[in-house]
Amino acid sequence: MAEITLPIWESLDKETKEFLTKIFLSFVDSGRRSHYPQMRLASKVLKSSTTQETDHLVRELLEENISCWIGEDTKEKDWKNKIPKWYSRQYAKWENYLVKNIEDTILEVIENILESDC
Repeated sequence: MAEITLPIWESLDKETKEFLTKIFLSFVDSGRRSHYPQMRLASKVLKSSTTQETDHLVRELLEENISCWIGEDTKEKDWKNKIPKWYSRQYAKWENYLVKNIEDTILEVIENILESDC
C-alpha cells in the first residue's frame, strides 16, 4: 500500500487523506517498527500534518474506542474517573496530534458521548 500511495498522496482528496491518516494514527499506537513501508509513510504524513488537521481524527478514534467501554455495565462516575486515566496511558502517543492534552481531550470525548446518548 505504501509504495503506491506515497507518489499519489498529494493528489488524493481530503476525505481519502483523512481516512488514511486515521489508519496511520493506529500504526503509531500499535508500536510498528519504522522499517516497514507503511510505518515510514505514516510517519511522513503525520510529521507533515498540523494538530489542527489531526485533532478531530484522534477524537473520532477515541470516540469509537471509548463508546465500546461506555456501552458496557459501568457506572457513569467510573467512566469519568477510570477511562481518562487508562486511555491517557494507552494512547499517550496520540497526544502529539492533539490541540489539548490527551486526558482533557478524553474527558471531552466522554462528555460528548454521554450527551449524545441522552
